[in-house]
Amino acid sequence: MEKNSKIIFLQIRIVRMKLQKIVHAAHYHFQKKEPLLFLVQDDMAAKYVDHLLWQLPEESFLPHVITNSPAKDLIVISSKKKNLNGASHFFNLTDAPLFFEESVTVYEFEDYTHPSKIKIFQQKYNDYKAKNFAIESRA
Repeated sequence: MEKNSKIIFLQIRIVRMKLQKIVHAAHYHFQKKEPLLFLVQDDMAAKYVDHLLWQLPEESFLPHVITNSPAKDLIVISSKKKNLNGASHFFNLTDAPLFFEESVTVYEFEDYTHPSKIKIFQQKYNDYKAKNFAIESRA
């Protein structure tokens, strides 16, 4: 990842907030016609995010695709650490930091819902900080 990449940690105090942040980011980038890639740990997580984007908000849904291959869709869910849809915005839902060659914005959870989640957040934060990336925290 280039040094002008930005890491945005979204503060989470209750689990429901995670769902809201995921849906909000997807809607925001979809409306702006900006590709967004959700990077997930495995197929089960991909299906969970897929279901979430079809169900919330109740009055609409977001067109998206689950794939590990290149795609032209604005919203892609994948477990492959590759920029499959030319995104400059990523939502990292894995336990490891995300590093790409190109300059990108990465959303991460600053998750205080469980001690194990706090530990993952702290490790990611330290990894990004060690590489001198711009880091922002949002409530």
